[in-house]
Amino acid sequence: MMNKSILFVSIILFFSFQTKAQMQTTDNFNTWFMYFGSHKFTKRWGIHAEAQVRQNEFLKRPPTFASADGYQSSFKS
Repeated sequence: MMNKSILFVSIILFFSFQTKAQMQTTDNFNTWFMYFGSHKFTKRWGIHAEAQVRQNEFLKRPPTFASADGYQSSFKS
């Protein structure tokens, strides 16, 4: 009976320390907007566009912009 009590108290103490560690929080003001799209102009031709805007440390650093464009062609098989 004594061993079960010691085990129970040990488990309670272990999990109480684990939950306290999870309570530490930080402010996070990061933002990441993404757009991916494929658009057909005709039956055979189209365009693929990607755009991303990333913001880190809001108002302290300028945002990062990235884009990629390309064309698509469809071949009949």
